[in-house]
Amino acid sequence: MFVAPISAPAPLQGADGGAGDARIHLHTTGQAAGTQAHLHLRGYKRIADELLPFMRSRGHLHNLIFRDKYCASAVVVVWPERAEGAGTVHHGRRDGAAPADPKTPSGHVAGGATFRLIRLEGSAAEASGAPRGRALLVMDILAAVVEQRAGLCGRGHGTRLLNFLRAHLQAEAMSAQGAPMPALVTQSDDGPQALAFWGKQGLRPGPRADACVRALADFNADRNLVYDFSVPMIALGTRALEPVPVGVSVRAQENVDEPERDEDERGVRAGEDEAPGAELALLCEAAAHASLADGEGGGECIQ
Repeated sequence: MFVAPISAPAPLQGADGGAGDARIHLHTTGQAAGTQAHLHLRGYKRIADELLPFMRSRGHLHNLIFRDKYCASAVVVVWPERAEGAGTVHHGRRDGAAPADPKTPSGHVAGGATFRLIRLEGSAAEASGAPRGRALLVMDILAAVVEQRAGLCGRGHGTRLLNFLRAHLQAEAMSAQGAPMPALVTQSDDGPQALAFWGKQGLRPGPRADACVRALADFNADRNLVYDFSVPMIALGTRALEPVPVGVSVRAQENVDEPERDEDERGVRAGEDEAPGAELALLCEAAAHASLADGEGGGECIQ
């Protein structure tokens, strides 16, 4: 069943910071126009429109960010010019309902991530990796992007977003009835940069990830779409909650102006003969190790 995206009673507490002064805000859908929350979501949507154009079809991306009551989005806002407070990440209001304060700089939206929380039980939870008899609280990450611009990409903002979501998932799992096992799930783009990013975040492809994505689609096919040219990936239990060190990637900053691949160069669907599961898992593992060696992964444009 769908779970309210923000229900834990305690506010999120501190997170690791990085370059510049960054603040991460968690916003539900349905924000009133003109509020700070709505402006944050608009800035995030602008970046996602550019980096995830295939998700714009039939207003799908707009619906996820602004309308779907079961979705929420974490948005990272930075003030690169402000030296004070550097190295800290502050968590904004969980409801995001406060109007913008004209005396407070609004900062620059650098990226965001949209998710749903879904509780799986019984055979669906077991096939996805939960112990027999234990429910699974799935954070389904539907979109995650960081603006591909010099000074923003390769600065660790993608990892900060994921660490923020991990802390939120942990709070929700701790407050949920029956102590469900936490799980992070996404359908990664099948390109090497996206696979490297999610691999660094501890997510892996395989039968459990495939089963979880199928279970979500079986539960509600209208909301839980299975995307073309995607690779289901999952992290379970403590791996889903363990924060990843934030690093800076010189390689990602150097590659910021690389042209995008054509549609026919995007690769194959997950599970097709050209990319068997075992080989794909090895690819993700190798890409993650290469990413760690370089610091922050270069693939911060992720679906």
